[in-house]
Amino acid sequence: MSNFKGRAILLISGAGEQSDVEEIRRKTLEALAPFTVHVRENQSICLAGRLILAIDLDCDPVHLSAIEDDVRVALSSHKCDVASEDI
Repeated sequence: MSNFKGRAILLISGAGEQSDVEEIRRKTLEALAPFTVHVRENQSICLAGRLILAIDLDCDPVHLSAIEDDVRVALSSHKCDVASEDI
């Protein structure tokens, strides 16, 4: 049984190619490091010059807004959109 209070999906999208995926994933995980989270899974897709990264997290839903803000700041040079949703 998980000690986390909730679960969420973090969605990151923007212009990008396959070569950008690892840097964006690394920056995202660095932004998540200060939070108590567990990454269950992450998937990415690159299509027609667009990148989508989805991360399934165990986390405290109270922190989800701060998580989203910190990831947005970490990816500001990539001009990515960041959204989250409790699941």
